[in-house]
Amino acid sequence: MRYYSDSMRKVEVETRSLITPAEYARLTKFLKKNAVLVDRDSQVTHYLNDDGSLRVQRNGSSAKLMLKRGRLHSAVHEEFEVRFARGDFGKLGAMLSAMGFPPRTKWFRLRHTFRWKGISVMLDRSRGYGNIIELEKICSPKEKGAAIRLLEARLSELGVKRTPEKEFDRRYAHYRRNWRRLTR
Repeated sequence: MRYYSDSMRKVEVETRSLITPAEYARLTKFLKKNAVLVDRDSQVTHYLNDDGSLRVQRNGSSAKLMLKRGRLHSAVHEEFEVRFARGDFGKLGAMLSAMGFPPRTKWFRLRHTFRWKGISVMLDRSRGYGNIIELEKICSPKEKGAAIRLLEARLSELGVKRTPEKEFDRRYAHYRRNWRRLTR
């Protein structure tokens, strides 16, 4: 179980931006040359409530149940995560549906995770939504301000302007209403 919270003295700090296909290609080339590719993963995530905080996900190696505390697109989250065997994804989803948590939204992405200058950099291709770069650092709650500044500086170093949280909220609201049509 992965658990980042104040009681464990860890939080997930992140910044992200929507990027064009050309930026995705440029960043992929740069990171393949200047960073370490940690993982390449195809993920299916079911958001089980409207704010996206409760999720079940299947990736290439496992399934997991996740709870993220905090606003959906905010920079800092507490995160709770319990991993299961990949084959248990369907059973886990059925159990959660029976408990009153059917999927509200489904998210499909191909994610490349790199390690670069002490942070995680994820490049995502999300079906029906677009391309996203996300920079992440795990730290203590006391270090979150410095971590935010570091991530913003690294994003700028990559030549990417941060997409405002309100734009992500707007785009996600549209996706949530239309995901079935957008992901065909």
